[in-house]
Amino acid sequence: MFRTFALLVCLLPISVSAGELDGKGLICEQANEDGVFGFRFVEGRVKTDWLTDIHLVKTQYGRWEPIEGDYVIRRDLSIDEDTYYIVDRTEIRFGKRIVNRQTLELLESTESSSRWQCEVFSNDDDYWKQLEKSKNKI
Repeated sequence: MFRTFALLVCLLPISVSAGELDGKGLICEQANEDGVFGFRFVEGRVKTDWLTDIHLVKTQYGRWEPIEGDYVIRRDLSIDEDTYYIVDRTEIRFGKRIVNRQTLELLESTESSSRWQCEVFSNDDDYWKQLEKSKNKI
């Protein structure tokens, strides 16, 4: 009986936080860089959007070549297509990424020193408006 109760107590915080961020978004920028990523939390998963000026153009030989152009928002990148997120009191984790909930600083992984500063958006409209502003600002 005690084991069952202990297991239930240990799992309770996980079930309470599951889906906690659904409907919210983060937009993260890297200091001194033009990089901007957006992360939307949908049904317990993370959808990734990217602001980029790189476009792939198919050459006459059938290969894809990157060229620079106007900035665009690439929606729903497949890198995080099936990435679930985990929330606890101090951080949000998805894929290899870790966001400190207090400072809103994103680390690409525990091994990486690359840091991004994020801003939280409580709804999709504000999220997309800010991505558009960032696109026009760069």
